[in-house]
Amino acid sequence: MADVFISYSRKDSAFARKLERALYDTGQESWVDWSSIPYSEDWWQEICAGIDGADNFLFVMSPDSLMSMVCNKELAYAREQNKRIIPILHREVMRDGKPLSEILTAWYAEDWEQTADDNLAELQRLNWLFFREEDDFEDWFEKLITTAETNPEHVKNHTRLLLWAREWERQGKNPSNLLKGDDLTHAEAWLGTAADQVPQPADLHRQYIAESRRVEDELAAEATRREQLIRRFRLAAASLFVVGVLAVIAAVGAFVTSQEAQALRQEAQDQYQIAVEFANAMVLDEPNPFQLITRMDILVDRYPTHALAYFSRGLALARLEQYEEAIADYNQAINLEPQYAFAFNSRGIAYMELGQYEEAIADYSQAISLDPQYTLAYNNRGIIYLELGQYEEAITDFTQAINLDPQLTLAYNNRGNTFSELQQYEEALTDYNQAINLDLQYTDAYNNRGNLYAKLQQYEKAIADYTKAISLDPQYAIAYNNRGYAYYTLGQYGEAIADYTQAISLDPLYTLAYNNRGYTYYNLGQYDLAISDYTQAIATDSVYADAYNNRGNAYKSLGQYDLAISDYTQAITINPQYSEAYHNRGNVYGDLERYEEAIADFSQAIFINSQLTPAYFSRALTYVYINQPENAENDLAHYLNLGGPLSEAERTFFEEAGVTMPSN
Repeated sequence: MADVFISYSRKDSAFARKLERALYDTGQESWVDWSSIPYSEDWWQEICAGIDGADNFLFVMSPDSLMSMVCNKELAYAREQNKRIIPILHREVMRDGKPLSEILTAWYAEDWEQTADDNLAELQRLNWLFFREEDDFEDWFEKLITTAETNPEHVKNHTRLLLWAREWERQGKNPSNLLKGDDLTHAEAWLGTAADQVPQPADLHRQYIAESRRVEDELAAEATRREQLIRRFRLAAASLFVVGVLAVIAAVGAFVTSQEAQALRQEAQDQYQIAVEFANAMVLDEPNPFQLITRMDILVDRYPTHALAYFSRGLALARLEQYEEAIADYNQAINLEPQYAFAFNSRGIAYMELGQYEEAIADYSQAISLDPQYTLAYNNRGIIYLELGQYEEAITDFTQAINLDPQLTLAYNNRGNTFSELQQYEEALTDYNQAINLDLQYTDAYNNRGNLYAKLQQYEKAIADYTKAISLDPQYAIAYNNRGYAYYTLGQYGEAIADYTQAISLDPLYTLAYNNRGYTYYNLGQYDLAISDYTQAIATDSVYADAYNNRGNAYKSLGQYDLAISDYTQAITINPQYSEAYHNRGNVYGDLERYEEAIADFSQAIFINSQLTPAYFSRALTYVYINQPENAENDLAHYLNLGGPLSEAERTFFEEAGVTMPSN
């Protein structure tokens, strides 16, 4: 950041240099453009950045600066940002209270005339500092320093927040650039005290701080909602676990009749005490979740030879997503009690969360071996098989879970997902229906049944199911995204955009929703909005090849071919098998008459996907352009054999180019 930005006419360069040196001698850093390059977009961006980053905007007033289009643009931009503007009169610009006639003449009929007029009105409202030849430079310079250093904390916050807001805007309003935590709190405090300050906050300041607060509150609400869901699940699991332990203890007490009764009763009492203390800790759910671990550490220290103590601490660690540490405790529990089916199942869950699927399957299998009636272990192993694409094995496990517990809605829903992957849609629908019949509040089942209807192109039914899921859980971002896609497919673009926007509002890092909304904007011809959304998608997932490809399409539609090629190339780098990206880049090369590169890309697209019909047509066209009608004829034959359409105008084009049309 700089202390001052100096705006001046080139004819006042000598004075501007003198002013800059004097400021430097007092420790003031200046941003001054000493170059004389013509006005251009890149240069203007540099100027704007310089103004944004300066605490004060010094405008050297002279007839030449007021007659300069660039100086007027600089001043107008500084006014838009509510910068503190300090007018310095270097050469007379007024006579009898009116601007000099040559100034007004210079403005006349220019497209920036109104801007210049507004600028002068603003300058006349402000107090001027006088640096004419007849004025005492040192005296007025001291007044300049006093003005520039007035209320420094407020001004520096104004500058700092404006720079952050500008970067947020430049990055397509990426949520990752928003204020968080203490930064947001301080910014809101600054805004609250800025009403009577100079300079006033700019509109961008207010937008930036308001959006930061909105996203922060939504993230906090979502975190609270998720924690509540997790807590309900954990409490339910804990309650089931404790009930199971107490049942075992009761069974032990009922059958103890030998002289070993006292030892067994002590063991049962220990088990009971561990279970109760664990349940109490889970139910208390203290504000600091790490307090739960402290409680569990005490439990392990007190009962170091009990598998249940380590198992309990493992559950607590898993709750905090400390899966490696949880596995260590499950290991200890299993070492102490090798027949501990609960521990094997829980360790399998931890391995699953870490993506270690083979280890997870082994643990679920061991849990089932120890307890063939262990319903959840079958369900959990089925989930891994589904994730690995081993669909038959998944169906077998889900079916076994259902046979053991016909009320297990999870297993019906999961088996429905598996049938859907196998395109066995009737079976999938039956399972989703059963899950919903058993639990009318089962949001995931409604969402998944909606996905099935969408696959069957029954979009109205899909929308009804997504709507039901949303009514049950208004925070269900995935259902909004899915309903948006159904609306999009029906051509209801306004409804689609509204749903994608709501999904993004609920989850500002929802990559797919940004991409989908971008695609909708693209189909509406709103390419700038599409590019903004694709950029957001890339910001949340830097290896999202589809977003690069789609943004490349939008750049191509705007004629920004270099940017399009760059994006297609990035998509190919991420996914070297991305045939569509090769085809799209080839089309851009063709538009640029870089035909050899175009043919190379079309050929690579066809090599990757021999069924990519448009690539044959595009390569055929390119062969015509480089006068290779025989090759064009061969590609055209492939295109038609794959069912590609050919209009009469296209047929005439090829025939006139000397291409022998393939026989039907």
